[in-house]
Amino acid sequence: MLIKKKKGRLNIIIKYYLNIQPLFKISKNAFIPKPKIESIFLILKPCKKKYFVNNINNLKLIVKESFKQCRKKIKNNLKNIFTIKQLELIQINPNYRAENILLSEFCIMSNLITINNFYKNKYFKI
Repeated sequence: MLIKKKKGRLNIIIKYYLNIQPLFKISKNAFIPKPKIESIFLILKPCKKKYFVNNINNLKLIVKESFKQCRKKIKNNLKNIFTIKQLELIQINPNYRAENILLSEFCIMSNLITINNFYKNKYFKI
């Protein structure tokens, strides 16, 4: 594949809305001034939602909080939203970092907050 797999906040949200298909590489020499990195041309197509989310704002907030401090474990980044027991209950390893969490798992967390009033503090008032 042409794209390096590096997850981030933007990557997760884009994957929720779009299918991303790399088309071809663009040489550094095609730009003035010449950048230090290679570029790639992507096709972004709106996609049928793969995962159901009750409230997109909850999904965005969970993703934002998860990636706030990238090198911290999810149990620390989301400690104001989920307890360790709650994460384990939904089969998300609390020792994972945000980049190890799948889009489907972010969607599950979002839906639990929306449907079950599954929150710990001030972030989610339904």
